[in-house]
Amino acid sequence: MYVPWDGTGLQKEYIEKQLSPNTVLNIIGHSFGGNAAIQFAGELKRKVNLLITVDPVKPPEMLTSPEIPKSTQGVIGQSQTDRDIWQATATANMAKARKNVKTWVNIMADPPKEFRDESDFVADRGQKYDYLPIRPKKFVDAFVQTPENHANFARMIACYTAKSGRTPEELVLGKDISRCR
Repeated sequence: MYVPWDGTGLQKEYIEKQLSPNTVLNIIGHSFGGNAAIQFAGELKRKVNLLITVDPVKPPEMLTSPEIPKSTQGVIGQSQTDRDIWQATATANMAKARKNVKTWVNIMADPPKEFRDESDFVADRGQKYDYLPIRPKKFVDAFVQTPENHANFARMIACYTAKSGRTPEELVLGKDISRCR
């Protein structure tokens, strides 16, 4: 299941009310969708088999967390207090997701400065998870940093495959499958 950054509520209702409890649940999210997938995986009342987050980024508005006092929740700007709130919220969301996910793969974009493009600027402005003091590496089972731009989802997945020797499908199936070359 691919999680868009703004559609998690409808998917959560479908999963919890209509999907068989025996159905294996795999979630993938990119950019703002990666942030939503992390929060989504932590909020579900069932286990997630596989969570793949591809260069997760905080959306323009902060996603709230019960761990952050209501009086401090709101829109994140650029003040130190806002960054502290975002960091605490993101860390709490990653910890909640970790408890509910069997296998978590995180793929990060990190192109050389001379190859950065608009998508990298947008991701940086939104605050990438890799900029947190407590980075996703602490919570995930596999972490790959790629030299790709933020917008190059397919190339980041290909880079993960090249570095790990396993495709996302192989992770989902839990075994090696033949590949076309």
